[in-house]
Amino acid sequence: MIKQLINKMEAEMFGDFIKNKTNYLFLYKSLLGAFYGVDPWINEDKVEFILKDVSQRERVLAKFFLLCESIEREKLSFVIGEKNTQFLIDCGYAYIDDDKVIPDNYVLIPIENKLFVVNPPYKKFRNGKKVPDLYVGADSLKLINFFKGEKRESLLDLCSGSGIIGISLSDYVDKIDFVEIREDVIDVLKFNLLINRISEERVEVKKSDLYDKLGNKKYDYIVTNPPFIPTPKDNLLPICGDGGIDGMDIIRRILKDLTKYLKPDGRFYMVLEAIGDENKPFVVDLFKEKDIKGTVNVSLFNRQLIEEQARVSAIISKDMFDNLESVKELYDLWMNSFESFKATYVYPTLIEYILSDAVELNVYKNYEEMNRALSYKAKEEIEIEQLQKTMYRVITKSGSFIVDDEMLNFIGTGEVKFLNDLIKIDSSKYFEYLKNIRYLKDKGIIDIV
Repeated sequence: MIKQLINKMEAEMFGDFIKNKTNYLFLYKSLLGAFYGVDPWINEDKVEFILKDVSQRERVLAKFFLLCESIEREKLSFVIGEKNTQFLIDCGYAYIDDDKVIPDNYVLIPIENKLFVVNPPYKKFRNGKKVPDLYVGADSLKLINFFKGEKRESLLDLCSGSGIIGISLSDYVDKIDFVEIREDVIDVLKFNLLINRISEERVEVKKSDLYDKLGNKKYDYIVTNPPFIPTPKDNLLPICGDGGIDGMDIIRRILKDLTKYLKPDGRFYMVLEAIGDENKPFVVDLFKEKDIKGTVNVSLFNRQLIEEQARVSAIISKDMFDNLESVKELYDLWMNSFESFKATYVYPTLIEYILSDAVELNVYKNYEEMNRALSYKAKEEIEIEQLQKTMYRVITKSGSFIVDDEMLNFIGTGEVKFLNDLIKIDSSKYFEYLKNIRYLKDKGIIDIV
């Protein structure tokens, strides 16, 4: 575990070395390819192929810092130097076992040419650890990408975790305050500040429950990736993800006092996944309920079935906490909770709020227009010919198309078919269902009814 007391000079030298004396940033970007800046996690199945024609030095960097694998001390020291190797052991990033240096459930992720120590995906944890403390995901990268880069004086990173958002945006402001409630996470945040040479004069790190210890300070920017996962009862998900029964417990508290801590024309950025109905995520209504004046811009990147949120949450909860309930029982627990709110979708959401006297709400819906309530049926005039045991020709006024028996069953024989019924059979195929419906409609095989 990263220690509270870290040698400042050694930390800065380590960060400088990785950034300037190794090929680590180029290596990381190459492993991500087209997903760089979109998703921080590499596809581990492709690592061996991608690194097939690179040096042993690059392989050691990838295995130790990205894949969280143990490396013989001699090999690691050859690549990063004995001083840096000893520093990683002394500070708690790694430990020694039979002359192997083993990361203590940490990886090193480059973002915006900064370096961040975070936990790897939870299934790679060792030594009995199951629950992550240090989260990084595509949502944090979305906020960083949406941030309006204008040089100003101050920024507040609420629920900062290991400091990914605040440190990534540090070039845009003179001073940064980080607010985090977990002491062990603060230790890693301070480590990340050191390896990125963010000077102490520019930073205040506060162990605080949101705004409690900020006094009368006001900020040009407030940014947050708060806990937002709906959790129907305690001890089902890590604290870094648990957003209460509807996912908005922390968000309500953030919005309640938001305008007290923003300067005039200040900006607030929040990224989350929010439950909602066919029209919008429920978090949009919070701005109306709190009577917050200003411009609210909401970008909805997509929307996903509430059933998939319940399924994934149940699996993760079972894996991490060894709950007595089965995955099916946990799934039902989540679904019953969602149904009580009449929630049908989860919306990956980015909110930008600009403090002003105006009242304006803009919602950008970047998702599939068709919704789960639609129904369809095969056109009466189509003809079907069997070609083989499982292959058929569907003939329409405009042409003919070859389909298999699975697609033929999807088309039906003229009865009205409901998308919600298909979702109940397999919610993971939702986007496949939508794609099929759009294709069959365009080809004149079905009608939406």
